[in-house]
Amino acid sequence: RDGLLSVEFRKLGGKVGPGSGRPAKLYSPVVEEIGASVPERHYDLAGEVMASAIQNLMAKGGSPREVLLETAYARGREAGSAEPHFEDVLASYGYRPEPDDDGGYSLVNCPFHRLAESHTSVVCAMNGAFLSGAAAVCGIAEERIADDNREGHCCAKIRPAS
Repeated sequence: RDGLLSVEFRKLGGKVGPGSGRPAKLYSPVVEEIGASVPERHYDLAGEVMASAIQNLMAKGGSPREVLLETAYARGREAGSAEPHFEDVLASYGYRPEPDDDGGYSLVNCPFHRLAESHTSVVCAMNGAFLSGAAAVCGIAEERIADDNREGHCCAKIRPAS
């Protein structure tokens, strides 16, 4: 129904003619890879950013942290240029932004949750750089990206406009 599998009817076992039975209903995937996560996660984005950062580091050298942040920032700018509003970028990457009482946004979901639990300083720094890059392209001051240490939330929050 969702177009993930194709269906084919075919006789199996080499028997033909009357008495050979009905053709079997066979399923095969339409796409090579299917991933689903509830709540929404984007480990593919984290892997892409980290692999690109490692590749840049190997080619040019430098500080691993700085190269990771530059790469994440650039990827955030790409994400921001694909969506008209910053809130749309947040929603499309699964952050689940919810307005705060102070005029900012809490990010109720972390798209990198499992990685952030075991590699907090690396993943949260990468996440902040990604969000800053997206914010910059969308015309949001990068200074509006702040730390959020509340349990069950993303490590970042969006401060209100000043």
